[in-house]
Amino acid sequence: MSPLSELGNILDVLNSLELVYRRFMSSLEGNEEYIFKHILTREVVYKNTLKKRKRIYHRLAGEWLEQRSIEQKFLSVIAYHYENGEVYEKACEYYKKAGDNTKKNNNIEEGIKYYTTSLRIIEDLRAGKIKMQEMEKRKEEREEPEQKTEGNLNILEVETRIELDGLYDLKGRRGLQER
Repeated sequence: MSPLSELGNILDVLNSLELVYRRFMSSLEGNEEYIFKHILTREVVYKNTLKKRKRIYHRLAGEWLEQRSIEQKFLSVIAYHYENGEVYEKACEYYKKAGDNTKKNNNIEEGIKYYTTSLRIIEDLRAGKIKMQEMEKRKEEREEPEQKTEGNLNILEVETRIELDGLYDLKGRRGLQER
């Protein structure tokens, strides 16, 4: 059984037990969205899901949102799911995009948060806290086209550092203006 159909079955069971409810209006028009009846229920289900399954579900959620979402407000959600799905390169890319978006909206603190998260993941990859070989293996499992991960991360890191420096400069100038 595929992870996606398995997830559908799980949602059906949780819905029949009235542990989750289908939202009247979805955040993404034309799609179904479920919420847990209680936050404690969500925590229990999440804690009792195998780590490998969680990784798969997060990856699938990231892919699903990426395919359907054209709204900027979902960039950080996509990044979050890719990070927890251990699709680190895409997580970095989407955290940077989320930072770019918040920068456009003059939300400096959020932008700094997203840029630094992207850089933290890149630094963890380089420090060996996240195994580059595992990342490559998972990329092969998803049948992604051959890419040079290290080269992509170098470019992403430089772009993110430039944007982050710009936000710190902007934050500093705003701080001076407020004094």
